Formats: sequence, C-alpha cells, structure tokens
Amino acid sequence: MTEQPPTYRRFHPIVADAYNAVHEWLDGSSLAKGYKSIDPRGNWQEILKGEDLTSVAFQYYYLFPTHYFKAAHILENVVGEDRLISWLRHKQRLCILDIGCGAGAGTAACIEAILKLKEEEKIPNDVKIFAIGVDPNKFSVILYKQLMDKFKSSTLDKMGLDFQCVMSGFPEATLGIIQNLKKELDILKLPCLSNILTIQLNVISPLSQVFRNQESDYNYLLEIDPEMCNFITDIPEKFGNAEAQAYKQIIEDVPVDTMHVLTIATKNIEKHVQGNTDSKITLEQRVIEMACTFRESIGKRHTVEQIYNANNEIYFINPKSSY
Repeated sequence: MTEQPPTYRRFHPIVADAYNAVHEWLDGSSLAKGYKSIDPRGNWQEILKGEDLTSVAFQYYYLFPTHYFKAAHILENVVGEDRLISWLRHKQRLCILDIGCGAGAGTAACIEAILKLKEEEKIPNDVKIFAIGVDPNKFSVILYKQLMDKFKSSTLDKMGLDFQCVMSGFPEATLGIIQNLKKELDILKLPCLSNILTIQLNVISPLSQVFRNQESDYNYLLEIDPEMCNFITDIPEKFGNAEAQAYKQIIEDVPVDTMHVLTIATKNIEKHVQGNTDSKITLEQRVIEMACTFRESIGKRHTVEQIYNANNEIYFINPKSSY
C-alpha cells in the first residue's frame, strides 16, 4: 500500500483577500516601514518581544500563515465539523476568545471553518460570531482590528461578525473579557452563553516564561530568608493554575454552559522562544502540565474532559504576500 502524499492547505479566498488587504494597509504606514526586509536569523528573541509596529508587522508577514494553518487543521481534524455544526445549529452566536491573538490567526481560522460549512450548506440557519481578541501589544490589537474589519465587510452576506479587543495579557485580561461577554449576554437576552471557543495559539512559551520568573524570584527570596514563605501570598503553584482560575471565573461570572479550550504550540520554534533561558521543559510538557492543572483546579466544581493530545505535522502553501 503506497503512502498518500500530504494535503497542502491554502487560504480560503476571503481569508486571502483580508490577509492581503492588511499588508496593503501596512505598506502605506510609515510606522511599519521596512518590515518585509527584516532578517530573522539569530534575531527571533528581539522580534517576538518587539513592541513597535515594524516588529509586529514582520510577525504578521512571517508567522501569521503558519499559526493560521495550525489552528485550521485542529478545527477540521480535532474539533471536527460535527461539533461545529452542533454549536451553530441554533441562531445563538458562537463566542470566540482568542488569547494572545496577535493579528488574529486563530479567529481567522474559526471564521474560515464556519464559512466552509455555510458554503457547503451544512448550516442552514443564520450564523453570528462574537470574537474577543486578547493581547498586551497595542500594535497587535491594531492589526487584529484591521483584519476583523476586512472580514466583517467581506462576509456580510454569509455571517454576522462582531468583535472586541482587550489590550492586556492573560490572565490579567479576565475582567475585560467578562465585561465584554456580559454585554454579549445582554444583547442575546439569554440566561447563559451556550459555547465559548477559546484558542491558546502559541501562548505557552510566554506564559511559561512568566511562571519561570515567578519561581526564580520566589526561590531566590527563600535562599535569603526561609521564613519568606509565610509572608508571600503570590507563591507559584503549578503551571497553568493562574489561567485555570481565570477561566473558572469567566464561566461562573458570565455564566457559560461550555468552554472549549484549544491549546496549540509550535515545536519547531521551541529553540527560539527558549533561547537565553535555562529552561529544560519542552513546550509539549508544558501543554500537558497545563491540561492536568485545569482538571485539578476547575474539575472540583465543573466537568473537565480532555479530548485530544498529540503532535501533528501541517503542510501548507505559502500565501501571496507572506514571507
């Protein structure tokens, strides 16, 4: 039996148009001047931490397609169209929570998945999406808005799209997320939101870095004074505990029937994000650790089910305008 060649993913035409339109906007901005000429070799730490429009634009140019195709693959092969259809069977909106959204690759992949179902007439009723992009970088938030504006204008005849941004890191953004979801609940005039699709796309590394820093600071203080453990309330516990508590607060304060959390990490950039650190823990281990913490922390009051854990290879065609 011969091995089947891999299927190469491509942008949906509407996604391609929106992606190109944002590049046209960036090409006309003096704040992003020269972003396509950046050489990433040996410079990833600075690029990933960049808080200027040029750095964020280069990430959009270089990384957006790969992030997008990974999320699209998971939606198609792990979540599956049957689940998506069940979430969208009624006229209630699907809420998307894009943590560390950047320019919105995860949100865009969700929009594409639903567009395909609409075009194949697998969802006969009206579809409305409410997306919340969460990112501490003000320039990422600008790109998210640009991309969502393009989507909104080009999908009017196929679905409704509303979106908001919370310009903060996670879990610090929890209050802003809750405020936006409560507004959505008021608009729908329902007792609770049925489904929230949360996407954690390539946020494990920065969350892990924060956790490592907290551990290091705590251990350093204990070396100076062992009794400090009796006076510090912010003791690092297990990785993912802060995020688990934030999600627990969201689903209880809003309230929400079901939250689905997709956590996606990129194995082949691990050496870049762990550069100049003493970390020996892999991204895969961190993803598993976070899932265990979620079960322990949230599972005391809510049902937590893990449906999938695996490594995947994604093949895709570099879209027009990308690196």
